[in-house]
Amino acid sequence: MLALWLYGQASGLNFYPFLDQCPPYMSFLPGYSALRALKAPNLSKPYTLIALDCGHESRVWPSELLSSAKSIWNIDHHADNPHFAQINIVEPSISSTCELLFNLMEASKLKRSLDINKNLLAGMLFDTGGFRYPNTSTETLQIASRLVSEGVSLTEISEKVFSRWSAKSYRALKLALQYMEFPFDERFLLSWIPYQAIKNEDLDENDFEGVIQVLREDAQAKIIFLIREMQANHFKGSLRSKASYSVNDIALRVNGGGHKLAAGFSTKEHQAQDLRRLLLQWVKEKLL
Repeated sequence: MLALWLYGQASGLNFYPFLDQCPPYMSFLPGYSALRALKAPNLSKPYTLIALDCGHESRVWPSELLSSAKSIWNIDHHADNPHFAQINIVEPSISSTCELLFNLMEASKLKRSLDINKNLLAGMLFDTGGFRYPNTSTETLQIASRLVSEGVSLTEISEKVFSRWSAKSYRALKLALQYMEFPFDERFLLSWIPYQAIKNEDLDENDFEGVIQVLREDAQAKIIFLIREMQANHFKGSLRSKASYSVNDIALRVNGGGHKLAAGFSTKEHQAQDLRRLLLQWVKEKLL
């Protein structure tokens, strides 16, 4: 969003960025300090809505932005994107929406600034896990090389994207390890953290950023779930997998989504025991 916003400004376009929340550790991103606090948008004039990295129209917030827009652009790389806009630029084969934006910017020939390039590389690094995930392609690395050759420090951006642990982050990791289990065998790692434990540690959703990546490092696990009860009976799930196992279809069953090897969900529609039973059943079907 920041990359496109800065690019739009350079093009003379009037962009207004909307973002639900942005964690403090991303404050190094150029343009972060200029993000406006969310408020009721002024919908009195015609506008075009550009949804970025948005796998489904239900994720657009505030919802009035979608219903009142004169036209909608949908720029994304999620395989399950339903193409909900008038203009859909959806490329599931591309590592990240930032890589897709790079290609679109290249086609327009307007020069990218260093600040735009920093945001693009940060997005590519985040979505590829530092170029470690299977979505990293030859083209991804070539684009990263271009951005570095144009002045972006790969070391600096990598350090700031991934070295973000705080005292609260470590408390979140401690809980994840405390509640870690292998319900069937070593191929399925599950960490299910109850609401009271999260409340006792005074944690919020941002504090769990990066925890699923640590759990994913387990050498034997092929499917990894981190489930947090952030409020009473409100569950957030981060799902990861390796090899040929897909978790996106599981996320879709509980109003979530994402990618084959990385997906997530947020639900208030199930009691804890019912949600656990369903998730275990779906995972067991994959492992049999």
